[in-house]
Amino acid sequence: QIIPKMMYGSMISAHTYVDACGLKPLEPVSLGMPLDNQMGFFQRMPVPERDQLATDVLDLGYLAMLIDDAIVNQDPVPSSMRAINTMAYRGDIIKPLVNNAAFVDAVIQKILDYPGKDVAVELCQLLSTLIACNTSHPIKLEAKKELVEKLKKWRSSAGGFAHEISDRAFGLISKRSDSMQMSPMIRKQLYAYVPRSKPGMAKAASAAAAAVASKPAGGVLL
Repeated sequence: QIIPKMMYGSMISAHTYVDACGLKPLEPVSLGMPLDNQMGFFQRMPVPERDQLATDVLDLGYLAMLIDDAIVNQDPVPSSMRAINTMAYRGDIIKPLVNNAAFVDAVIQKILDYPGKDVAVELCQLLSTLIACNTSHPIKLEAKKELVEKLKKWRSSAGGFAHEISDRAFGLISKRSDSMQMSPMIRKQLYAYVPRSKPGMAKAASAAAAAVASKPAGGVLL
């Protein structure tokens, strides 16, 4: 059966998102859509639907799973970090990230270890958000020097959006005056975001599904 592209957005859920990251969701999923595709549909969803999916990720404990995986994952750009980056536009998602020093350090290390010559846009974007929301995060001196040099090289060789993102990360890490002046405004805007979603919906749906699954099949024996 061929499913129209416009319908895929309604099939994406918190469960399919973490499943695409290689993690085990609380409910079985059969969508089988790669994370790249899901992220594309997620970013084009109407705001209430996008907010609801991110709220469900929080409610179901998936954000903690994604963070834990991102810290230990050996991939150059872990799927868990990429998924987190798409949802890091609201304070209730960002706060657990900036308060987890191991996660912030893992993002920094991924940039330092990144093997490609092209800008690791998603990693730079995520790091910019984390540092803008916590400019006092301690970075070891040697790592900071290496990070500044890598970001400087990236921003000088890239154009368009990649240049903009790498320059933003460079400015925050090097504590450039314009970047430091913008940080409080960025942080205020992100933390002030009010999701257009309803908490508890995913838990209620999971409980209802579990209740149906627990009922015996067939008729009632008298």
